[in-house]
Amino acid sequence: MDGLEATRAIRAWEARQGRAPTPILALTANALSDDREAALAAGMDDYMTKPITGARLAGMLTRWVSSRSGGPVARPAPAGEAAGGGSASRPSSRAGATAVFDADTLLDLPGVKGDARSLAASRFVTLFLNETTGQLASIEAALLDGQPEVARRAAHRLKSAAASVGAPELARLARELDATLKALEGKVAADHVDRMWAAYRGYHDGVVAAGVDVSRTDTSPTPVQ
Repeated sequence: MDGLEATRAIRAWEARQGRAPTPILALTANALSDDREAALAAGMDDYMTKPITGARLAGMLTRWVSSRSGGPVARPAPAGEAAGGGSASRPSSRAGATAVFDADTLLDLPGVKGDARSLAASRFVTLFLNETTGQLASIEAALLDGQPEVARRAAHRLKSAAASVGAPELARLARELDATLKALEGKVAADHVDRMWAAYRGYHDGVVAAGVDVSRTDTSPTPVQ
């Protein structure tokens, strides 16, 4: 049961029990208008896209706690905007189309408190780097073995994680791969995974330059041959 199915089931149960609706908030890596409309049509009350920061999440929860106390609630944010305030796509700390590293997103993570040299930043980034080398190798192997669904699931997980730690270019490429493989007729460009590895390496270099301690990273940021 996914989030949409769960929401419909909850709303049906509330109606049968005569209960007031409990606020349900969608959290997703997708900022497409169709995804937003699907969430609201299923009975969700609001919609927030990743990357999530403590301030944005607190803003949304405060609005809905206020609603339970009889306070006013603004309409859900339009597609492409983050519900609870702010744009779904934070400005990058680097110029260009899509940056490989967005320092602002990383520094806004809970516990980091704007300090790239903090233990929290090191833990977030190290976990991401360690898991992503395996994810990329898994995607590469699955595509070579003719297992597109395995590759799609890995890409789906990766797009959310990358967006959350400030790796927008890798998140974009993973999102494209997820969408391409979801469409059965979609064909993956031969160099797509190579570009994902390049975005990964660029992110690694960016966080190191920002002062994040990645000494506990298990695997060097190079493709698994």
